[in-house]
Amino acid sequence: MASGLCSIVAQGLPLVLFASLAAAADCSGPPVPALQPLAPEVWLVPGAPAASGPENHGKTSHQLLAREGGRLWLIGAGPTPAYARALDCRLRQRFGHGATDVVVPWPHGEQALGASGYAGARLWVHSDVAATMEHQCPACAEALRAALGPAAAELGAAPVAIPDRRFEGASGELGPWRWWRLWRGEGQPVTLWRLRAAPLYFAPGLVWQGGAPDSRLADVERLRASTHELVQIGAPDGAAARWVGEQGDPGDASTPARQATYWDALQAAVDAAFERGEMLDKPPPLAGVAPEALADPRHALNWQRAWRQAEDRFLQAPEKGRQ
Repeated sequence: MASGLCSIVAQGLPLVLFASLAAAADCSGPPVPALQPLAPEVWLVPGAPAASGPENHGKTSHQLLAREGGRLWLIGAGPTPAYARALDCRLRQRFGHGATDVVVPWPHGEQALGASGYAGARLWVHSDVAATMEHQCPACAEALRAALGPAAAELGAAPVAIPDRRFEGASGELGPWRWWRLWRGEGQPVTLWRLRAAPLYFAPGLVWQGGAPDSRLADVERLRASTHELVQIGAPDGAAARWVGEQGDPGDASTPARQATYWDALQAAVDAAFERGEMLDKPPPLAGVAPEALADPRHALNWQRAWRQAEDRFLQAPEKGRQ
């Protein structure tokens, strides 16, 4: 799953050498991965394809960096203010200044809790994402603090900083990007990003490459519908489209369709088993789904979540019928 990320180069140097240079440079704090060029003036700041822990300092979500004129636009704030300060230092070394604009793409700790660490940057968020952050981010901060263990001090005393610059609606443009607001579930918004100058998409919270997607805090049916929306949004770009997700290597134009196939097969298997009255403690084989997705530990969790939500719909159906 991480083969492409393990050979990332920055300015011609392997990642292992980059880490040595970063240690020697005047940028303290958590390690910062090398920038991976994706398109002219666009770079991936890769996240580790794993759960957050002290060994990766919570840097498990991808960020995208785009330069437009004199501004550096960063989609994704990173996991902690300490990480954000370290990344901003590396950006100053390379570009002469730090991030000028930082967007929180969805209310997920690893994409949101670094926001306060970018000194002088304009902080952006969709108004629906901001509303969810207000009630959800204190809990996700404590969950990340527990996961980081000895690295938890990198969060600081008050890591939740909700951006003050808002954009609204179902779609629009911001800086070098086009964006769409989609949903992972009730009250769980997520934003999709496309570079205006090229068919490069960033779908944090919706796409995971090389493994199963993550349905935590999501409604599986709503997440499935949003994934099908990705297919429709990317269709005008045809085979030229490229997709970056929350984790994993960048993918080709078929990426959202493969993700949609996963959700379709999972939901169909849950519905079929439920209608037969079977109680399955593990998911059955799913036709058409990549083996690495079925082997991912998240797959079993997705099955359990989809099953519980099917039960909820069944229990609510009689009550709705009496209304």
